[in-house]
Amino acid sequence: MVHGELAALARRADPWHDRAHRRAYRQHGRARRASWAVSRLSSPASRPATRPCSPGELASVTAELAGESTGNTAVLAGRAG
Repeated sequence: MVHGELAALARRADPWHDRAHRRAYRQHGRARRASWAVSRLSSPASRPATRPCSPGELASVTAELAGESTGNTAVLAGRAG
């Protein structure tokens, strides 16, 4: 007997069976969609970067973090303070 035939027999034998099954399936689908949305929101890859930066700005920040002196250090310090 194929699954479809078995399901048809079950519906005929118990009309509430199919309804309960569909309701449980819908609730499970909703829960799965909700957990997917929460995981997407909390995933670091889904959060956009604060803002893009130019290659020059990136080099300047990298140099500053490495402890090298650049001409932009005073500008960056002035912004922070």
